[in-house]
Amino acid sequence: MMFNELSVSENVHKYRKNARLSQNQLSEKAGVSRTFISDLERGANKLPSINILCRLAEALNISVDNLIQDTLTVYAPSDNDSLSKEIAETLHCKSERDLQTILSYINYLAANGVTAT
Repeated sequence: MMFNELSVSENVHKYRKNARLSQNQLSEKAGVSRTFISDLERGANKLPSINILCRLAEALNISVDNLIQDTLTVYAPSDNDSLSKEIAETLHCKSERDLQTILSYINYLAANGVTAT
């Protein structure tokens, strides 16, 4: 799965404006620097960690889904995709470190052409 980091930047900007928050106000609410918010909105930062996405979403009173909507460029599961739902439920309570490890493993498998037999 690939993410369009620019869409995340655009979404942060859009939801910040909708909430009528300045970059400084959002940075204070989310516990990040104003420079981080500015860089993120300009697309100068890479995709933030899930922890930061959660803090931004909470500060904006929205779900993380809102921040990452329109970012999936390779695979976007449908609402009826039971396997995707099962994967999402399984990963829901994992730590950021666990999620990074899982993602690294998936990327390794994809890069090496490993498929299920």
